Amino acid sequence: MSLWQPNLYGINGRDLIGKFVRYGIIIGGVSDKVVFKGFDGVNGLEIGWSETILSKETLKNEKYVETLCKEVDVVMSLKHDNIVRCYDSWVDVQKKRIYMIIDLPSSGNLGDYLRKNVLSSDGAIKNWCRQILQGLDYLHSHNPPIIHRDVKLENIFINGDTGIVKLGNFNLAMFLDEEYSGDTYNSPEFTAPEVNEGEACKQTVDIYSFGMCVLQMITLEHPYSEYVDKDYARTKARSGIKPDALTRVADPVAKKFIERCLVPASERPTAVVLLDDPFLAQTSVPPINSTPISSQDLGECLKVVPRQVCRLLPKTSFRLIGRKLKKTNDLIPISVKLWITYFRAGEAAVKEIVLSLESDISQVIEEQVATGYGLSNQDIVIVSQLMGKMVTELSSPDVSRKKYYEIDSHDNEVIPLRRMGWFRTIRACLLCQTVINWTPFELDYE
Repeated sequence: MSLWQPNLYGINGRDLIGKFVRYGIIIGGVSDKVVFKGFDGVNGLEIGWSETILSKETLKNEKYVETLCKEVDVVMSLKHDNIVRCYDSWVDVQKKRIYMIIDLPSSGNLGDYLRKNVLSSDGAIKNWCRQILQGLDYLHSHNPPIIHRDVKLENIFINGDTGIVKLGNFNLAMFLDEEYSGDTYNSPEFTAPEVNEGEACKQTVDIYSFGMCVLQMITLEHPYSEYVDKDYARTKARSGIKPDALTRVADPVAKKFIERCLVPASERPTAVVLLDDPFLAQTSVPPINSTPISSQDLGECLKVVPRQVCRLLPKTSFRLIGRKLKKTNDLIPISVKLWITYFRAGEAAVKEIVLSLESDISQVIEEQVATGYGLSNQDIVIVSQLMGKMVTELSSPDVSRKKYYEIDSHDNEVIPLRRMGWFRTIRACLLCQTVINWTPFELDYE
């Protein structure tokens, strides 16, 4: 058999001189930008082939086109171990596309990486923090200084085999003292409050965003995920109110480190100063305890282990069945029952929850459900959104108390059971009425 086999990826494109090829494998991208897997045939290296589509609508927006061109100029000038490198770029006028040949992130962005893997300590987070700060210091020390303006886990890429992280996606980057528009920010929850007040954009806005990234890495919660309404969450972020996740950072040194990044702009430290923070200096490893474990300690371990094990089992869906209860004290209580479908594990029933429009749904889920059934922080957000939607719709005066309704994570729509067919209707009603050993609990609505 010949040692030479046909290319399994399939070449879908080449650059002008044939040095780089593009495979038909998408490894990332946002809106009008797509990143494909590619190959450098001269140096024998895998690369990322970034392709930005210039639609008719895009070409009408001169400022945005100027921003795209600026991104190419900025990235081409940067050479640092913790910055995504751009090796070449060109524009195809006929196809209306901007191409960039960049580093290939072998493990994707840091947000997805954390969702796929479970950390046993904060050592990796500290390592990533140091690298991100070194990358920011390089940008902020550039002549003229460069402000990234969109620091978030989705724009930080990691090579899982080496642990090296790199800042990427410079489409919002700007030079210091350059004019900018505050409404161009893609992620308000990561944006420093002073940006919305019209203040001059400085390096400190990246430090604020970095602090939010650290918070997300430690808690695995997206900032302001406690608010089901996205617009309301953005309002809270823009007003400078800290996310609830900050209260759940157990390590006081880590919490203080994050808080240093979130203080008013005039008090925020630089990236270099943060590199000397006590949080990043901690390198101690918990000692191995050779003494016998007590029954109390064992009990605490057993509370934690099931959640960690369940987190490793991918869930296929979340399903809620609810109905309106009799109005009490000017509130309309909604009875909701939740099923979590685990991979190869059937359906797991969860306690009945009685909610209203006044309930803090995220807190209820975290306190009553998450620990016992292994819900990750991302799962909590999904379930909270589903419950919030059901409670809102069932609170309408047009909804009958005699009917059951369903919503699941696949279609995200509140559906009356009568619209699901006779078999599913009977099955759902039986599940709602015959499942025993469930202990309903009332929430304090005050």
